[in-house]
Amino acid sequence: MTTITMSARYALEAQAFQAGPKRSVNFCQGFHVGPCGAGGILISATDGKTAVIFRDESGIIDGPPVIIRLTKPILAQIKLATKKSGALLKIETLGKSNLLDTSNASIEILVEGVFSDTKTTAPIIVDVPPEKIPDYIGVFPTETTEATSYEAGHLTAFLDLAGEDKPGERPLTIVSTGPGSPKRVHIPGRDDFVGVILPMRGTDLNVAYPGWLRR
Repeated sequence: MTTITMSARYALEAQAFQAGPKRSVNFCQGFHVGPCGAGGILISATDGKTAVIFRDESGIIDGPPVIIRLTKPILAQIKLATKKSGALLKIETLGKSNLLDTSNASIEILVEGVFSDTKTTAPIIVDVPPEKIPDYIGVFPTETTEATSYEAGHLTAFLDLAGEDKPGERPLTIVSTGPGSPKRVHIPGRDDFVGVILPMRGTDLNVAYPGWLRR
C-alpha cells in the first residue's frame, strides 16, 4: 500500500509533460512519485522527448514509489481546486497486494483544509514493473556549456507558428552562435520564413542544479 500527499499544482504541471494513454511505453503515460533524499517527494514525468522533475518539499509518500496517470474527470476537478491556494491531493492504493493493478487507487482533493467528502476511484496507477522505471535524473546533462534567457512568450509564438498546420509534427530548430547571442529560429519546410530571438538582458544565469537533485 502506498499513500501520497502532494500539492495539486505539481500534479497538473507534471501531467503536461507525460504522453497519452495510447503511448506504447507505459511509463510515459503518467508521472512518477518517489521520496526525495533532501526531504519531501520528487514528481518526475517524461513523454519520451522531454523530461521534468519537481520537488514538493512538503510532500509525503508512505510506501513504494508509483507512477500515476490522472483521468480527465479527475484533472478537471484538480484544475478547479488549484484556483484556491494550497490545494492538496491524497492518493492511496487500496491495499491489494499488487500495487500496479490499474484500478487499485483512490484520490481525495483537499481545498482550504477540507478533503472532498468522497473518494474517487479511478485507473490512476500505471502498470510498470519496478525494474522498468527509468532513471529520470540520469537523462539530465551533468555540465552546462551555454546559458541564455528568453521571454517565454516569444518562444511560445514561434512554437505556435511551427505547429499551426501540423501540430506536434513539425520541429523547431534553434541555431546558436554562442552564449548570450541572438538565436536564429528555423522551421524545417518553411522556406517562406526566417526568425530570430534576442536574449533577455540582466537575467539570472546561475543554472546550477538545485541541491536536492542527487544523482
